[in-house]
Amino acid sequence: MAIFEEIRDKLIVNPENGEAYAELGDYYSGNVNQAYLCYEHAYHRSEGKLKDDLKRKMDACRESEDFKVVPVSFVILSYNAKTIMQECLNAIRSTCDDGSYEVIVIDNVSTDGVREWLQEQDDIKLALNEKNSGFAAGCNQGAKLAGLSNDILLLNNDAIVTPHAVFYLRLGLYAKDRIGAVGPVSNTAIREQKYDLVERSKEEWMQLANHINIPSEHYEQVQHWLQGHALLLKRRVWDEIGGLDTNFGFGGHEDDEYGIRMNANGYLTVCCRNSFVFHYGSTSMNTKPVEFCVSLERNRAYLSKKWGFDWEAYRPTHFRSIDRINVSKMDAIKVLEINGGFSNELNIVKYRYPNAEVYAIEKNEKIAHIASNYLNVICDDIETMNIPFEMHSFDYIILNKVVEYLLDPQKTLEKIRPYLKEKGHILVSADNVCHIRVIKELVKGCFLNASESWVWQQKKHLYTTNDLTSLVNKSGYIVDTWTFLYEGNALNSEERELLDAILKMPWAGKENDYIHSGCLIEAHVG
Repeated sequence: MAIFEEIRDKLIVNPENGEAYAELGDYYSGNVNQAYLCYEHAYHRSEGKLKDDLKRKMDACRESEDFKVVPVSFVILSYNAKTIMQECLNAIRSTCDDGSYEVIVIDNVSTDGVREWLQEQDDIKLALNEKNSGFAAGCNQGAKLAGLSNDILLLNNDAIVTPHAVFYLRLGLYAKDRIGAVGPVSNTAIREQKYDLVERSKEEWMQLANHINIPSEHYEQVQHWLQGHALLLKRRVWDEIGGLDTNFGFGGHEDDEYGIRMNANGYLTVCCRNSFVFHYGSTSMNTKPVEFCVSLERNRAYLSKKWGFDWEAYRPTHFRSIDRINVSKMDAIKVLEINGGFSNELNIVKYRYPNAEVYAIEKNEKIAHIASNYLNVICDDIETMNIPFEMHSFDYIILNKVVEYLLDPQKTLEKIRPYLKEKGHILVSADNVCHIRVIKELVKGCFLNASESWVWQQKKHLYTTNDLTSLVNKSGYIVDTWTFLYEGNALNSEERELLDAILKMPWAGKENDYIHSGCLIEAHVG
């Protein structure tokens, strides 16, 4: 540990320190692929005797039967956005080591001059399409132009790689043989891959990248899918499970589906939290907002039909629940999640608390099969199963939006109560049936046809915050805190008018009773 910290400190002071990267290679000598990547990175930042020594070490790595490192083929789709495309390519050129990569650009009928500029670049492979066949088709086309054994890095044209970001992605990709794909943290990304939620200028983000892109012994955040704006895939995985599904057409959710497919085939998808890629965010898609919205809706339905479950229902990571876990980083806690779908909450818990033991119970067989690739999952029905854990095992038991779907929620909460430790906590959340948008649908007489995702016909029980509190209390728990959840857009004028009318009633509660979308209750055993 002390040796690693010394190396890390050297690279914090000087990220171009070739000697420190060589020492990092020695540190990773137990993994010939990671060692090689460090030596290769050091080689391009060294001279004299050190460079000669590194050459010998790299040759020795190549001779190992376990050696699998190959160059990276960047696959970038181009659709207008000339200035940003220029920035994207120049960032690759200035941050990636010579000989370790190639760039393939697929232009989908741009009209702003970028097409002509790309034709002037002599260090890229370029395909000029006569029609736009969509994101997935373009990526597959680019992968076919790549070196036959090269790993594939799908990079949006509005994603700007920062110094050493690709190096740390490659280091993460070869950390374990089971890792099929890695992605970076970003400023604009899904919540799981956002570095943090602070608003910063591009200049501030680029400066912060120098403090993110450094060695870390705890950088792997396993998750159920990775955003496709910067996605590095092992070539053998691409060849084995196939490219992106072209049925997603114009674009949207093809990265979700690919993550499901990788995990279903036994490969891990990992966010490398010590690699930062700046992302402007949907610059090409924003030129056709209507088409993109239509495509998203169609693709959500297609994804759910293809895999046989409602993707939107299982996709979210409930960060509010994770944030209620209040222990020291290195505490050896045990956490159980019930019917959490992919249970990505547990992946985040494992990242935040490296010594945590996490378990899931999930009754959907397909979901449980996929999640079991990266978690300890029991596929069973919590209401009928015999719970196979010792009494007083868990520090936290999580039920995110579960009680609405149980036949007998009180009986289930009573059933799991003995499995909490003496000072353990249960985290229970449910949607707010008293939300003004639900009331609006009731007034209109069409509640069951409400379009909001949280008004599902499959629910067996509906709760206000008071109802949820009563359920938890009747089940033998003492409520510690209430956390109100807020989702969706601000109220429109019609909803505001209805709410104002309700609040004039003498029996009406507070405004918050009608505008929070749900409530998370933390409780302990009474």
